[in-house]
Amino acid sequence: MFDPTVVPAVNPPRPGRKYFSVDEANRALPYISRVAVDITEVYSQVIELRSELENLDEGDLRNLTEREYETTMDRLGGLVDELHLAGVELRDFELGRIDFPAVYDNQEIMLAWQTGETSVGRWYYPENDDDEHFMVDSLIDNEAA
Repeated sequence: MFDPTVVPAVNPPRPGRKYFSVDEANRALPYISRVAVDITEVYSQVIELRSELENLDEGDLRNLTEREYETTMDRLGGLVDELHLAGVELRDFELGRIDFPAVYDNQEIMLAWQTGETSVGRWYYPENDDDEHFMVDSLIDNEAA
């Protein structure tokens, strides 16, 4: 159960970093979710091409596959850059897990979302490395109190 009086190591907000409210994160999801879905699809292509390369001998087909792999990796990098420009962090290429930096009780937290979800529903303290999640409702309930 969430207890706002139990606070882990202090992690104050960093100057110049973009922080999202729950509402702002949810409003950003139409764009972020499209990029995240693209990332999962392109990442799947990267894995497939890497596997093909492991089984190909030297020759024209290997050279063609290497070029396709490099192009696909560039595309993946561009998509990750899009997320960074939007102020969010990619946590998992395969699942399309995204973190939205946020502030609660003068501490940095991460609002967590992944592809397939309709809204941001969880959050965690970054120093806990995603081990213990809390429901976003606990943030909203405590702000209203």
